[in-house]
Parts: sequence; structure tokens; C-alpha cells
Amino acid sequence: MVLFLIEIAKYLNLILAGFYTLIAFLALKRADDDGRMGIFRLLETLVYILFSSGIASLALARYNEGDHAAVMQVITAGAAELICLFIYMRAVYHFYPELNRLLLVNMCFLLTVGFVVQMRLSYPRALRQAVITAVSLVIAAFIPVIIYRFRWIKKFGIICGILGFVSLAAVFLMGSIVNGARLSVTIAGFTFQASEFAKILFAFLMAGLLSKHTDKKNIGLSVAAAASYMIILVLSKDLGMALIFFLMYTAMLCMGTGRGIYMLPALMGVMAAGALGYVLFDHVRVRVHAWIDPWTDIDKTGYQLSQSLFALGTGGFLGRGIGRGKPYTIPDVAEDFVFSAICEESGALFGIFLMLIFLNTIMVMLLVAAHIKDRFYKITAMGLSVCFGTQTVLTIGGGTRFIPLTGVTLPFVSNGGSSCMATCFLFAVMQGISLLHMDDIYGSVEDEEYVGEEFVEEDYEENIIEDDFYDEDLIGDDFIDDDDN
Repeated sequence: MVLFLIEIAKYLNLILAGFYTLIAFLALKRADDDGRMGIFRLLETLVYILFSSGIASLALARYNEGDHAAVMQVITAGAAELICLFIYMRAVYHFYPELNRLLLVNMCFLLTVGFVVQMRLSYPRALRQAVITAVSLVIAAFIPVIIYRFRWIKKFGIICGILGFVSLAAVFLMGSIVNGARLSVTIAGFTFQASEFAKILFAFLMAGLLSKHTDKKNIGLSVAAAASYMIILVLSKDLGMALIFFLMYTAMLCMGTGRGIYMLPALMGVMAAGALGYVLFDHVRVRVHAWIDPWTDIDKTGYQLSQSLFALGTGGFLGRGIGRGKPYTIPDVAEDFVFSAICEESGALFGIFLMLIFLNTIMVMLLVAAHIKDRFYKITAMGLSVCFGTQTVLTIGGGTRFIPLTGVTLPFVSNGGSSCMATCFLFAVMQGISLLHMDDIYGSVEDEEYVGEEFVEEDYEENIIEDDFYDEDLIGDDFIDDDDN
């Protein structure tokens, strides 16, 4: 009877995930506010039901194993997580009624998937991740209002860049080595992966350099700043994160200058960097050889990837059911190969739905970047969108043998406190930028600064110049006004 219920829950999870995916993409097309609000309520409800179904499946699996103590742990932790999630969404809706709701519900969907799979793999680790997530969400709740109210924050891009570089330098000098790379530093008993937070600071730095002027001087400064970040990451042998920073910079440079031609040298640079990394670093050669042929040395260098592929094949299209797979056979399954663990028990079809939700989230972020008028936040949003998308592709691609393994985490799903906290902050920044976009539509009193007892208008001439620059496309060496077209 228990196995029958687990099987029913498996199909229910697939139906719910598929329905959520369909509705999420329909939400991108709806233009009327009333219709969109109804869709968002439906999506939120589906998140709660899917999470409850996943927790129930895991509790049934523990009951079938005869571990009654684990059953109570799963139910108690799941109920607490569900209540916290409900309170958080209600509070955010109350304080930010104009926020991007699709971005919010997608974040909660990914968090619930991550909590269920981490609970399946390790209860203590999942509990720790849940606590870090709760703290992160509370802190992140204040970020949108900071971005919305304090417009002067965009003047401190260089300071953000210095802080980011110092944090990476600290890891290089004092960090611990994991899998051949210096990834984290321990302070007062807490371990931080500084590169996760440096991504956001890097985005602010590049936006500050590229938003005002895109002459040779500013472009040269941006190249030097980006190179310094990537050099310190390469010296730390954190090559996966270096690739993320490189692609972030390329996208932000193209957005800032309006010249897509920069993509060509960027592609050549990625190829050259990959070849150089293969020559210089032993662990890179090991990963490349395992990617090319994991079966030759299946007991050693190819073991992780081969076990990941076995898990994908064993799960099939519909999966074995939560709690009925063997994800423990994959080393580092909670971090690098969590997607394979999900597909083994929930099915490749569920994995496809999960990838589509990631794609939907990236599209929402890119729409925010496309619509915001402020050039600083436009470039920032582009960088953060590429950061999130690249990290997703690298993790899923590495676990499925689409690309060599890079060792980065799957946002919100993989185990990793620093990654989860930094991603919460990234989404909060995107929400703040989204609020600024709503001001572009409906207008705001934020164009005035309160000085003493009088309101003093800002320099509108500068704003007009920036808006005109945004409304023009750079083609060749000439500007062509969009309105004339």
C-alpha cells in the first residue's frame, strides 16, 4: 500500500510540475493585470501543493524503510518550511505590491525542490540549509527598498568592486583547498565562498564603469577591472567561477556599448582560456578526460560522472519515486550532481520541467533588463541574468556530460549556504530593479530629493541625456533614433 502511494505521488508531482511550467510561460504573455494576478495566485498554490506532495512522498519512503523517527522529522521540518514560505510570500506581497511576482514564485518553486531533495539526501544538511535560507530571505527582504529608495547607491560601483576583489584575494591567501581549488574561507567558525557574493559586487562595478560613458578610457578601465577579478580566480584555480565572471562581463560590455561584436573576441577568449587551463592545471585535465570518456577509468577519475549517468538512465522518463533511488552512489551528489539525483527519483520529465522553470526565470530577468530605463540598473540586470543562467547551464551540463564538470552549484537546489544566500540577494536586487521599472510606467515622487524643508528637483538635463541615449541604437558609428523609425 505504501509503495502504491509513493507511485501515485510520483505521478502527481509530474503533473503538478508540468502544469506549473505551462502556467509560468503563459504568465509571460499575459498583459492584463487582472489576468496575471489570477495566474500568480494559481502558481503560488501549485508551489504549496507540489511541496506538500514531495514531503509526503519522502515521509512515506521513510515509513516504508521502518524509520519512524525520520518520518516525524520529515513531516515536522516540511510543515515548518511550508509555514515559513507562506508567511514570507504574504509579507513580501504586502510590503512590495508592485514586485515581479513571477520571479518570486519561481524562486519559491526552486527553493521547495531544493529543500525536498536535500531532505532526501541528508536531514541535518537540509535543516542547516533551511535555516540559512530563512536568514537570507529576511535580509534580502530589505534589499529592494534600499535599491528603490536610495538611488545614490549606483554611485558606489567602484567601492563595491574593491570589496569584491578584496574578498577574492582573502580566499586566495587564506582559503582552504577543495578539489584542487581554493573556494572558501572560514571566519569565526563560519565558512564563506566569497566568489558567490563577489558576483553581485562585480555587476555593480561594471555597471558603474559602463553606464555613464563608453569611451576608450572607460572600456579600458572595465577590461582591467574584469581581468583583475579573473586573474585572482584563476590563481585560486576556481575556473568555473572565472568563466561565469567572464561571460557576465562580456554581456554587460555588449549592453553598455550597444556593440554585439564584442561577443566574437569573447568566444575566442573562452576557447583560449579553456586550452590554457587544460595545460596548466591537473584537475582540469582530469575533468576533461572524464568528460570525453568516463568509462576508461570508471573506478577512479570517471567514477563521479559515470555514476551520474547511471542515475539518469536508471530513473528513466518517469523516475523511480522519491526515496527509492540510490543517489548516494554519486560522490558530491548534494552539490555538483543534484540534478542527476532529482532525475533518478522524479524522472527525466521532471528534470525537463525543472530546466524549463530555470529558463522561464532567466527570461523574466532578461525582460527586466530590457525594460528598465536607467542604464546603470539595465547593465546590472543583464550581468546578474547572465550570471544566473550561466551557473545553471554549467551545473546541469556538467552532470549530464554536456560539458566538462566545473564544480559550481545549481542555484537554490544544490547544497551550499553561501550559494543560496548570494542567490537570494541576487533575486532581491532584481526585484529592486523591477520596482524601478514600475516607476518608469506609473511615475514616482522619487525624482525629487528632500533637502531641509524643501523639495529640490534633481538634474533633469542629465536624466534626459541618459534617456535619449537609451532610446537610440548604435549602428556602425551613427546613432539612429528609434522614434523616427
